[in-house]
Amino acid sequence: MEMTTTRRRFLAGTGTAVLGLASFATTAGTSTAVLEVLHAAAGAPALDLYVDGVPLQPGLTFTQFSPRYRITARSWQLRVFPQGADPNGAPLITVPIALDADGRYLVALTGRDQQLEGVAYLEPAAPGAGQATLRLINLDPGSPPLDVVNSATNGILIADVPYKSAKSNTIPQANLALQLRQTGTANVLVSIAPTNFPERKVSTIIRFAPDSATRARAVNEAPPRQLIIKRSR
Repeated sequence: MEMTTTRRRFLAGTGTAVLGLASFATTAGTSTAVLEVLHAAAGAPALDLYVDGVPLQPGLTFTQFSPRYRITARSWQLRVFPQGADPNGAPLITVPIALDADGRYLVALTGRDQQLEGVAYLEPAAPGAGQATLRLINLDPGSPPLDVVNSATNGILIADVPYKSAKSNTIPQANLALQLRQTGTANVLVSIAPTNFPERKVSTIIRFAPDSATRARAVNEAPPRQLIIKRSR
């Protein structure tokens, strides 16, 4: 069913949703890509997302991912507003995104408060049998460059990942205890308990800014997450 932008209804979906809008329509033989958006801006409000003026996702909150959407592979404009804002007004940010055929993309909205910027990351190809790919995305604006270190061996698995950057490494499948350290030092910023990094999967470690200094937490509210491990599908 065709839906026009004037209806201002947000799309919802689970798994990988196919956008059934006229402007997003995919037909037989059309090249497509997968798009997902992450709210990674500590202290920023919930966000409403629009793609080329069409509502995509309402009320995305800090550390939350949108559903994955399959859309035509081409260039788009992601417009970001505070939740409930008039989409005919000025957005907080407009992020140009160029999607290549068969690519799987994560667009991270990062920064602090309402000083947002958008960064697009292409997911690495899945590794082969017996192999696991580790990837680190550093989305903490106050972070130094980071190393991913195997706690058991003290070996560096991924080196020197500054803010907004992503790096990956394919290793034999394993259960690993890891540390995120300031690059070139023994300074441990985050410890990761023994975790299975499964074969044929990309496991993305995403480092967020702690937001306790940028917003007042309610009594008994859980501390903000500083790290998420996300698997490829």
